Amino acid sequence: MCGNNNQLLSSLLAEIDPIDQAIMNAKMELAAKIATAMDAKGLNNQALQKMMNLSSLQMRKWLSGTHNFTLENLVLLEKALDVQFLNKSL
Repeated sequence: MCGNNNQLLSSLLAEIDPIDQAIMNAKMELAAKIATAMDAKGLNNQALQKMMNLSSLQMRKWLSGTHNFTLENLVLLEKALDVQFLNKSL
């Protein structure tokens, strides 16, 4: 049974588009950076939620690694957390 599960998993993973995987990886990395920045500033979810004027559902999405951030949200997060997520140099 375990062999069949491994084959199924391998088959499913092989079907993932490399671009889709790169996008998901970037979203997960961004969520991890946000969480690290929150920890560094001593902020919990509720505190950042209040600072960013978000609902608890929005906050969970932002930290889940699945949210598609707007440029505006990223700039506001940079200001709130005093970190840089975007490379703004040319």
